[in-house]
Amino acid sequence: MTIQTTASEIIYVANGSQTVFPIPFPYLEANDIEIILFNPDGSVSTLTYGVDYTVASSNATLTVAPLNNVQVQVARHTD
Repeated sequence: MTIQTTASEIIYVANGSQTVFPIPFPYLEANDIEIILFNPDGSVSTLTYGVDYTVASSNATLTVAPLNNVQVQVARHTD
């Protein structure tokens, strides 16, 4: 199956309590989705699928809400 869109990422700004982030683009498997946090201090954290977040029903659900003003990048990475 070929994915027909070029949109492969979206960035949200966390509010300190949100844990569910919609995935507005298609993906083939849940582990094709990668979550990266960009902190206001300039540090970057790549989350681990199945540990730090899950993917279901076109949503990524983080186990811990990112702090206020952290940028949450939801991206599709396929082979």
